[in-house]
Amino acid sequence: MVIPRHKDRLIVHYSVAKTMNEFLVPAIKEPLRSIVVSCNGFHEDPPPEFKKEKFYLWKVANKRSEEIGGYHIIIQGGDQVYADPIWKLAELKDIEPGHPDGAKRKVSPEFLQHIEQFYMKLYINSWGGGTDLSKAYASIPSVMMWDDHDVFDGWGSYPEELMKSELYQTLGKMAEKYFCAFQLGSTLEEVKAKVLPSSMLGNSLGYSQMYRIDATGIACLDLRSERTMKTVCSQQTYDDFTVWMRENSSKMNHLFLVLSIPIVYNDFDVLENAIKATGLGAELKDDLQDHWRTVDHRQERLLLLKLLLSEAEKGKFRITILSGDVHISCAGVVYDTQGAKKSNAAIINSLISSAVVNLPPPPAVMQILELTGSEIEIVEKTETTLIKAGLYRLLGDPRQYRYFGGRNYLELAQNSIGGFHARWFVEGHEHEAFQLYIYPFKENVGKTEKIVDKIFKENRLRTDDFKFISNSLTNLISLPVQQISSWFT
Repeated sequence: MVIPRHKDRLIVHYSVAKTMNEFLVPAIKEPLRSIVVSCNGFHEDPPPEFKKEKFYLWKVANKRSEEIGGYHIIIQGGDQVYADPIWKLAELKDIEPGHPDGAKRKVSPEFLQHIEQFYMKLYINSWGGGTDLSKAYASIPSVMMWDDHDVFDGWGSYPEELMKSELYQTLGKMAEKYFCAFQLGSTLEEVKAKVLPSSMLGNSLGYSQMYRIDATGIACLDLRSERTMKTVCSQQTYDDFTVWMRENSSKMNHLFLVLSIPIVYNDFDVLENAIKATGLGAELKDDLQDHWRTVDHRQERLLLLKLLLSEAEKGKFRITILSGDVHISCAGVVYDTQGAKKSNAAIINSLISSAVVNLPPPPAVMQILELTGSEIEIVEKTETTLIKAGLYRLLGDPRQYRYFGGRNYLELAQNSIGGFHARWFVEGHEHEAFQLYIYPFKENVGKTEKIVDKIFKENRLRTDDFKFISNSLTNLISLPVQQISSWFT
């Protein structure tokens, strides 16, 4: 359904099963107000000591929406549902995801029926029931892109023998069917045919979705459909995305790119090498394989970052990356040091909001993240190019940390000149949102020092984090491997 926008805002009333609901359609050129969420459930039952409301952050978001005149969009960056309990079906309870025996498991007609019933009921049970979540879904339009837990943990990052097996193909196709139905609001056939208004046209095999609201674009790249242990997306996906950016560059001031997995984040190279050398913690291997900075994905990551910087600079628009997955919130930046002297299109912010429902990592892991997150990464250095990346410390945080470990959601509020106020609402700190301001596109046409200084104010990168070392290593070593593993999933 396509609803045209008008000079004045619209309130659309509709009913489902005799229940009346309404949502807001912003007026033409009305500044957008959106929220960004991910990890909207539990991958396993929370521990008995967890006494908090499951959908508490959705209650906060609903209240905030009423106070500010309504959110216009929910941007959902993956793990909208958690399908991991699929492995508790009677036919699967003797194996775990990633176990080699999965490649031999056959799917009978009765088993297939059980799988279909599981995925259908998963969405109904996860989203229904008159909760604060269902209230938000009924009153605020969503754009969604799936990640691994919408199929099951680690989907796409398992060996080819498993991914091409009868069992995994059946699970993937069934999850795909209900992803299209519930998250994209269509049939698998229509989504594959790319007939949705939001479908990214071209020959890529994934389900990437593209939107533009006035001069603001939202691009949701599908990082799961084409994923292998060596590849995140095919070159065809990047080619089709490039075509869309170029076709829309003259109509866009700002593009929000949804990448379910954070692209500016900690490097787990030391942990990966330790697992390879010792065999300990092997159960973490699939989770680490998911990240952009793992050895197998680094070159693809570099090419994507260079593509984004190049298209933003040539098209004269800003890009901000939105991600989830890691059960913490933080903000980072990747920037071309030479290009940033000419315009802030060469400065790409990376914002992470996770999780809106799932549990945060334990304090010891947060301390290690602070310690290892101080890196100023040299993404690429040549005779003519220097691209750097790193994590910010957010305004409003008296601790001056980089990470927030509480459950959270991110608000993006556009102002009258096209800039965006990014505000993280973190459980336990709901009345003191942590902030980052993203400037509208600026170009240093006259090469004046004043404009250059304003552009570089966005790069508040600091590396004095060694004070966080304290007992972090000792605390981390003392944690059970399963507890560390649960943070990565």
